[in-house]
Amino acid sequence: MAEAAQAAERAMVLAQDRCRAGLVDFSNVLDAQRSLLSFQDQLARSEGTVTANLISLYKALGGGWTSMAPEEASLSYSWRSASIGCRRAAFRAGK
Repeated sequence: MAEAAQAAERAMVLAQDRCRAGLVDFSNVLDAQRSLLSFQDQLARSEGTVTANLISLYKALGGGWTSMAPEEASLSYSWRSASIGCRRAAFRAGK
């Protein structure tokens, strides 16, 4: 797919050069640009599909991550709150 996009880009450059030289009209350039954009769009969609499939596979195999238990989340939150409270108190005290 990437090779097709590269070939379309070369074809567009060639069409532009031929148009500047007066050998073809501008519609050839537009057709080459349309083809290039189509191939680039297909390539981007293909890469997105590959990424989505890899994520699905990773999740299906267990993912390698664990979710945080509700107690851990509340402990983490209370620690952060206490830390922020200590910093505010130190700031007010001029430390």
